[in-house]
Amino acid sequence: MEFQDLPERVQRPELDQYSRSSIFMYAYNKQQWLRERVNEHQLPDAIDHLVNELEQYVTSNFETLPDVSVLSQDIQHTKEITGSGTHIVIENEALPFTGDASLFGEHSIAATFFGFHRGRDNDLRVYVSQGNDVRLFMGGIYTPLLSVGLEGSKISLAESRHAEQLEERGMYVKERLGDYTEPMSALVNQLIKELNNASVNNIHRLHNSSQIVADIARQDGVTPQFIDAVLDIIFLKLEMNIPHDIQASAHRVVITERPIPSYKAQRGPTVFEGVIPQLGLIGESASRGIGLFFINNENNVQIPVQYITSMYRNQ
Repeated sequence: MEFQDLPERVQRPELDQYSRSSIFMYAYNKQQWLRERVNEHQLPDAIDHLVNELEQYVTSNFETLPDVSVLSQDIQHTKEITGSGTHIVIENEALPFTGDASLFGEHSIAATFFGFHRGRDNDLRVYVSQGNDVRLFMGGIYTPLLSVGLEGSKISLAESRHAEQLEERGMYVKERLGDYTEPMSALVNQLIKELNNASVNNIHRLHNSSQIVADIARQDGVTPQFIDAVLDIIFLKLEMNIPHDIQASAHRVVITERPIPSYKAQRGPTVFEGVIPQLGLIGESASRGIGLFFINNENNVQIPVQYITSMYRNQ
């Protein structure tokens, strides 16, 4: 099909001018370009043509379906599936805002990208899945997908978002170093060198980083924000945002947090599967180090990194 030629006002977006990580930016720019040049009767075919172009690109450039990070106010989900046999009716509706989403007015989700499609309003949309709701029918298996409107949303490949976050934290720490004395710069440089040490595994990097972070925390005038940024760099560099199986020789469970924190110590090897921990300082003020914090079987678990004996990705 050919679309009506109209005078150029902006340069036509070309897919080969964009990097792999910019595929969603290209999709958005091309949609906007088409809307300015194609009449409403031709727009459905134009968007379908764009969907086919994008699907071919994804098939050629991604060995597996990539993980994505999504910030959006416009997400549709499967509300209900009715019927029986091969005759089923799928009802979709806007994904309700709950928890943090209701506070900030937008959804923030991590999901797997499944493809592009045209919405009812002839808008370009993205199918993603959180892989937690598979239905079996006589006609086959149905996996409800989330449909994200491209316009007004921020969708990025998890790999590129990870790099962006690491750069943001690194720039923050670099800018703040001017507020501290030379020993702080030396400690931060020592930490980065340790994290980049390819001759040791992540457990050793965590163990060695723990003492450096403890020394950073003891520097005059250090702020909680600076410590958090340093811990974020460790978290991102070691890719701890991916589920891990962690074995520890000891850990503790929080019993009460207020008015006085209390803990129950657990001795002996324990394995925690599929853990994505938070990193924080743990221990007394004079001898603090890095600790892993996470929820396991409804328990608030804390592990000083020196008690971690093995750590493997759960993917």
